[in-house]
Amino acid sequence: MKIRYSPAVRDDLRQLKRYLTLEFGATVASKSIAKIVSDISSLKSQRHLARPLADKVDRATDYLYFLAGRYSVVILSKGKGLYSIIRILDGRTDYVKTIFGE
Repeated sequence: MKIRYSPAVRDDLRQLKRYLTLEFGATVASKSIAKIVSDISSLKSQRHLARPLADKVDRATDYLYFLAGRYSVVILSKGKGLYSIIRILDGRTDYVKTIFGE
């Protein structure tokens, strides 16, 4: 199993780290980002942790989601061997609007 991060995810992580650094300091920011990345990495051996997003949004979609602490990780499965991480969003974010543009 491979996990690929989209450019949007890299931006999400940079912005999150910047925010956490300003609010809580560099140590908390670094630990938080490392924990999110570690949680995502656990999908390699525990694919069942990623759930169909369709269950939450009441629409057909190929996206999956995974919770990493208070953050929603949006995933697109590219077959049995690859997960493409699309976004990492704060739990307070309107993920339907962010993902589907509605």
